Amino acid sequence: MCIIHSVAPLRIGIGGGSSDLAQFVHKFGGEVLNVTINKCVYSTLVPRQDDKITIHSEDYDIKHEYDIHKDLPYNGELSLVCGTINRIKKDFDIPKIGFDIYLRSDAPPGAGLGTSSAVVVSILGLFRQWCNLDVDRYELAHLAWSIEREDMKMAGGKQDEYSSTFGGFNLMKFHQDDTVTIIPLRIPRNTELELRNNLLLIYSGKTHKSGDIIMSQTPNTEEKFKWINHIKDISHSMVEDILAKDLSNFGELLSLEWEYKKRLSNKVSNEHLENLHKIAMDNGANGAKITGAGGGGMFVIYASWDKRCRIIKAMESKGCKNIDFNFNGEGLKTWSIRDEKDNKSS
Repeated sequence: MCIIHSVAPLRIGIGGGSSDLAQFVHKFGGEVLNVTINKCVYSTLVPRQDDKITIHSEDYDIKHEYDIHKDLPYNGELSLVCGTINRIKKDFDIPKIGFDIYLRSDAPPGAGLGTSSAVVVSILGLFRQWCNLDVDRYELAHLAWSIEREDMKMAGGKQDEYSSTFGGFNLMKFHQDDTVTIIPLRIPRNTELELRNNLLLIYSGKTHKSGDIIMSQTPNTEEKFKWINHIKDISHSMVEDILAKDLSNFGELLSLEWEYKKRLSNKVSNEHLENLHKIAMDNGANGAKITGAGGGGMFVIYASWDKRCRIIKAMESKGCKNIDFNFNGEGLKTWSIRDEKDNKSS
């Protein structure tokens, strides 16, 4: 018997967020710049010899058991996992035996790093490996998006599923006909090192419910379309600057996107986040924004190397936490191993 493992990376949304929302994409096309990091969702599948499905979540410290012959119910923290398994059972010919799934994550849902999408991508990777499914990366990312947005009715765009599947530094283009183009950026090595050296990832101390916040940002007025077009332009400017080895405006562009993002909804920011943004800027940051939907989660801060410690100390004094990270150039990874119990008994 084989044990299947899967690892799907989380991401930092750098520029263009909200331009991947369907209402905007269908009218203008979206453009997002993001990068995956060495924070991931980990999952394992162990086939059983009966017709039971068990899901173990280390993050929530819970275990639920289900019947493989029935649709899995949507109950609480495991609803997204159950919805993913239901879709797999519906769309693919998988073995009619039970299995155990184990899940853990380096970041909680609501951190603004695309954790929920990475969970779906990771589980899909398990079944692609176990059942040898003929699904390429674009198809897998689209299926993950369909599960979240269509099956589970979760509000959001498209970048998270594609970033976790493909990995790396990517410019993502979301076309009006619903097709997607992933363009890996060939960033000069020194520029990538400088960017990593100058970026801080600071947890604000509060998670958020991204669905509610994203719903409030839905582009349903000409005013919102205008602001998202500005956000889209920022991602384009960031790409041009990075490829030109010029990071002099990078921090300013982060803060500018944050200002535009706040125009979309009064739920994007709050007094706590505004105070933290001011603290970062007062202590030498060139620019900062919340990654993801807003309302909480992670600050992405750009600052020169000699300001890092000062900013971190100031933020931590307000209950924040500095997150040590690095860029991750790999997307979804899956592999299988023989169960050691089998080896001992053979």
